[in-house]
Order: sequence, then structure tokens, then C-alpha cells
Amino acid sequence: MKLRNTINIDTTNKCSLKCPACARQIRHLDGKFPGGDISLDDFRKLAKHFDKIHLNGQLSDPSLHEDFHSLLKICIEEDTHLDINNASTARPYTWYLKAFNLSKKGNVKWIFAIDGLPEDSHKYRINQDGKKLYKMMQLCSSMGIKTQWNYIIFNYNENDIETAKQMARSIGVTFNLIRSARWEEESGMDKYKPIDPKNHLERDYFDYIHKKPRVL
Repeated sequence: MKLRNTINIDTTNKCSLKCPACARQIRHLDGKFPGGDISLDDFRKLAKHFDKIHLNGQLSDPSLHEDFHSLLKICIEEDTHLDINNASTARPYTWYLKAFNLSKKGNVKWIFAIDGLPEDSHKYRINQDGKKLYKMMQLCSSMGIKTQWNYIIFNYNENDIETAKQMARSIGVTFNLIRSARWEEESGMDKYKPIDPKNHLERDYFDYIHKKPRVL
């Protein structure tokens, strides 16, 4: 019997991007994070016991698991809901096409991280091909798969929000606008902070909603 809850995991230790606020960059690991790919046996154990698995890619990108398509198959076989966050653009078109064809068989949602118009997203998502990822998002939606566009507001994209919303609507994609509170000067994030106050959160608010004690 499955538990009625959700688990959020990193399935690999790899990512092709160098986003400044990511722990991979903050900890100065030069993109090399310890660990490896989750085994198929271990992943099946999770799929058997949880209703939903969220591959959020907090320290990695799930698309870079060596046998990602098998992870998809396991969730389909176990009737487990799967949310996939994708920001890396290292995989080719054929890889995506196979993944999307599998996704149609199960309860799968794809969430694409494109922070700004596709031609600008690399300004924060360093090494990302935003135009390519937008095309893959469009393909995903056209195949009848649940598809979402995650858009973190930065100063270089805060004036493009309405344009992006219209683009998402035109291809049948849910548009999710994200206001961040990570603007630490030491991480270099201060240079990305939106000019309009309504487009970002202050650290005090972030600490409050996550119940973090303040140091006085």
C-alpha cells in the first residue's frame, strides 16, 4: 500500500549549468558534486511507496541521470505521479522525444526553468540554451503532456513578464512566476536583483515563512 505523500529527490549529482545561487557554485566545487546516479532498484522502492515523486533538481538536473528513461518507465509501471524539473539543455532532441513519448503513458508533469525570454535565460542559467529548451517545452505541450514554465524574476527579465505569459498561453503551458529572496552580495546574486520592489522578496520574509530564527 502506498503512502499518501510526496518525496522530493535528486536522482543524480550532475548538472551542465552554473547558476550563481546554486550550492554547486556557492561551495566552489567547480560543478563537481559528490555522489552519483540513484540505482534503478532504489528508485523503484521509492516509486512503490510514494504517490508522487518530485525531481526538483536542487543540486543537479534529473535529465542527466545516465538511465533517466528507465526511471520514467518505473513510475509508469508503479502508477506513481512524477514531476520533472528541467533546466539543463545538454540532452539532444531525440532524447527528449523518447522521454515525452514515455511521459504520455503515465501521470507525468514537466517543469521547465527558463528565467526570461528564451534568448536571455542564459544570463542567470549559465550554459543554458534557452531557445532550445523553449522548443522542447513547446514539443512537450504539443504532445498532450502537463507542462509548466518556471520563470524567476531578475532585473534583466522583469520587463518581459507579460510577453512571456503570452508565449506560454500560446503554446498551452502553465506559467509560474517566482519571486526570489536570494540576493546575497557574497554569492554575486545582488547584481540580478529586480529594480521593482514588487518583483522580489526580502530576506526577512524568506526567513519568516521558513521559520528560520533571526540572529540579532
